[in-house]
Formats: sequence, C-alpha cells, structure tokens
Amino acid sequence: MSDGTNMTSHDGRPLDYLQALVNTVGGVVWEFDWSTGSFTFVTEAAERLLGFPIDQWLMPGFWLERLHPDDRDWAPTFCMDTTKLGRDHEFEYRMIHADGHEVCRDIVTVDPVRRMDGALRGLLIDITGQKLAERLLASSELRFRRMVENVGLFAMQLEPDGVIAYAAPAFEALFGTPETPAAGRPLGELLSEEQAAELEAYREQHGLPIPTGGAVLRLVSNTGDVRTTRWHVATLA
Repeated sequence: MSDGTNMTSHDGRPLDYLQALVNTVGGVVWEFDWSTGSFTFVTEAAERLLGFPIDQWLMPGFWLERLHPDDRDWAPTFCMDTTKLGRDHEFEYRMIHADGHEVCRDIVTVDPVRRMDGALRGLLIDITGQKLAERLLASSELRFRRMVENVGLFAMQLEPDGVIAYAAPAFEALFGTPETPAAGRPLGELLSEEQAAELEAYREQHGLPIPTGGAVLRLVSNTGDVRTTRWHVATLA
C-alpha cells in the first residue's frame, strides 16, 4: 500500500482490512509531505495508473519529475499557494506515464492537514478517457457543423428546455433575423401557437423538447408564412 505504516481503525480492525478498503477507491489515495517533496503514502492504484512501482512513487521529487513540462511551473505553485491559505482545492494537470504518453489527472478535495510537517492528503483520479471523449466530441461537432453549413441543410440543436442552442445558416436565413436570430430563442416562439402548446405539454411529460426519431414542425418564417418541415431527431449523449 505504501511504506507499511501501522494503521488501525477506531474499532481496532487490522491493517489488511484498511488496505483492502482504500484500494477499492476509484483513484490513488495519497499523502504528500511538502517538507521532503515526496509522497509518504499511495494506494495500489498508483502503480496501475502511471506504470511505476509504489516504491518509486515514494522517492523524493517523483511528483515533480513526472509532471508534464508545461505544468511544472504553475501546478506546484498553485497547490502550495492554495494550501498556505488552508483551502481544500481541486485542479487538473498532466503527468507522464512510464511508457511516455500523457495522462490527465484531477486532484479532488485536497485536505491540508494543519500540522508543522506540511502534509497533504487527497485523491488522484485518471481523467484521460474523459478528456479524449471531450476532444472527439468537439471534433465531431465541428465536422458536423461544417458539413451542415457547406451543404446548406436545415439543422438545429435544442437544449432540454427547448431553447435553440445552435441553428444552421440555412435555418437562420429563413427563421431568424439579424435583430432576433433563431439561436438563443425558445423553439416554441417559432412554431404555430397550437403546436407550441403541444410540444410544451410533451416536454413536461417526457423531459424532452421534441419527440425523438422524427417530427413534423410547422415553423413560422421571418416573413410570417408557415413552413411545414419534417425533421430527423436524435439525442446527444
């Protein structure tokens, strides 16, 4: 688990019980000593997540050495300055795995232990997969928008409350104006009064602004005429 520090719970449960308990946490539970610049305790997840044996984690300077070069200046400074103020904090930075690739980490709820040795305790979580998913989603959204704008398709993205978060240029040209663009307005403002009431009732019952799969919308254009449009509807994960 770390350096074999003797531990017992308040009800006298043995060390191996406590080891098994903390090793079930979905991240690296750790303790760090500012005075020596080293971890004094890490759980078994440390070896799995970063690829280094635990005894190497406990060597002085390990954390600083494994930080991404672009994070070495600000991350230790931020943590130390915030700790001096006695504040719990969260922050995100990158570390270098044993095989050389970047691993994103997020320290959650750091609890400064107020004693002279300057110890910190916290939880180190691997968010590499989450960051990759965010980049892929952003890339997919950008490709989708470029396709929509180049082809001239009608497309829009709705928030759960029915507000139009995005409207393609072709949609804006017909249903928006420079003074009042479609994006940012509730969809109901662009619908016939009867259908607006129908979709509001649907949203209240199902929690979605529009039926998934497909929908026919009677939209009022910026010239005042009603356009009947058929939509393919999909939810974004």
